[in-house]
Amino acid sequence: GECGWEYASIGSAGNDTSLKTAGERTAAAVIAYLRQYGSTQPTLKTLVEAAVEKGHAEKTAYRVIKEMTADGVIKRDEKQTFTGKTIEFYSIPEEF
Repeated sequence: GECGWEYASIGSAGNDTSLKTAGERTAAAVIAYLRQYGSTQPTLKTLVEAAVEKGHAEKTAYRVIKEMTADGVIKRDEKQTFTGKTIEFYSIPEEF
């Protein structure tokens, strides 16, 4: 759903003070992480841990990632490991 966030401003100024809410700051941290490490195909757990490491609340990180995925800001894909286990990983869609 639409939650009125300004994704356009995320990451544009790095430490943009217009990102007021914890959710927006967490979203910015997730985007920044994916821009830098997206090629490593990070899992939800990895993304949450990265956000927590930057000082964001774990609960907020899970919620924000879920919302961003629902909004199409980040993309969730699946891959099979060689043991046949399915792993979900996240990335930024090409158009971002």
